[in-house]
Order: sequence, then C-alpha cells, then structure tokens
Amino acid sequence: MSGRLLGRGGSRVLVTYAVAATLTACSSGDEVEVGSASAASTSRQLTLGVDSCGDELEVDVKEELEAVHVLITRRAGPGDGENACRDTVRVKLKSPLGERTVVDDSTGEQVQVGEPSD
Repeated sequence: MSGRLLGRGGSRVLVTYAVAATLTACSSGDEVEVGSASAASTSRQLTLGVDSCGDELEVDVKEELEAVHVLITRRAGPGDGENACRDTVRVKLKSPLGERTVVDDSTGEQVQVGEPSD
C-alpha cells in the first residue's frame, strides 16, 4: 500500500493507493511445460502433450538445423488452475522433424519424441 499527501488551500487529503494481485498457476501469460511429443521423422506434423486444461494457448516454434524449440504460453481460458488434464497441440513444421531434437524453451530441456499413435 502506498499513499500521497495532497494539499489544497487549508485542507489536506491523504490519497491511498492499494494494489492487490492474485497470482495462480493458471494466470494468463504463464509458460506451459511440454509433457510429451510425437512425430514421424518424415512428417512435418509435431504433436505435443501439455497440461493446460483447455486453456487458450500461444505456441512459438523456432526451427533450427539441429533442433526445434517450442515455447507454449497460456493466454486465457477455462482451466481449473490444477493443470491436471492433458491437451494436445499440433504444430506444422516448415520441414520434417528428421533427426532434430525438440526443446521445451520453458524449461530448456530436450523433450523425448515418440512415434505417433494414430
């Protein structure tokens, strides 16, 4: 809480500013960790599993010669804040995944890529 004393003529008024913020695991702008990835090496489709409970997501993909970097950010949504349900995010790559690794930029960790199940 902060305040400022304002004076006008013979009277003074104390104006007080109070700022309250509630941060939860499901607030907008949070980075969402990639829990799983699958793709055929010859495919341009990369399927990611994320615990976002139906929230609206923003996906940022940076393709490099040796790796595909993925950063998923929660934009907004009906999620329950518990991140207890897995959603699927499909990304179209510019070129097939091939031997490149997938890196989750929210953690800096490499994500194990499995074969697609469908």
